[in-house]
Amino acid sequence: MLAPPTPARTRGFAAVLFFAATMIASACAVPSPEDDTAAVRAQASAVGPAVLPPVPVPVAPARPLEPVAITLAAVDVASAADAEDGAGRLTSAVAAVAIDVTASDPWPARALDPVLHVGPLHFHRYRYVDPRTLRFVVADRAALPVGADPYVQYGPDERSRVVMARAWVPR
Repeated sequence: MLAPPTPARTRGFAAVLFFAATMIASACAVPSPEDDTAAVRAQASAVGPAVLPPVPVPVAPARPLEPVAITLAAVDVASAADAEDGAGRLTSAVAAVAIDVTASDPWPARALDPVLHVGPLHFHRYRYVDPRTLRFVVADRAALPVGADPYVQYGPDERSRVVMARAWVPR
């Protein structure tokens, strides 16, 4: 059974409540526009959070992929649903060819997809044959420029460019 409240207990409890309410009110107080701006800034900087200098994080430079092979293989026209014309559009296949680009290591996952560039043509649709091989399907083999240097690049990041072979002849 609890003892009945006494005047001393009541005053002590009231003092604790008053102190807590005063602390909460002062912590939540918003200065009015009439307050002295310099005093408010000084008080805010005195109780503001400490700003720590950024900690440098060592980042290893990305090792560029080294191409191992680039191969062409004829594709059945019926299975060439993903054939591109080199301008980023899907088109009906005439003499479809699959271009397999194989690298020394697995192709990295990045925010932007890899794009195969062959001269002025660019091919966006691809699939993984295995983790090291990307397959792009070209709608017309004759459209591939002779002597162009093919490369794979992720978006506009030229640092991600992987050049396949010099003076590649697709014929």
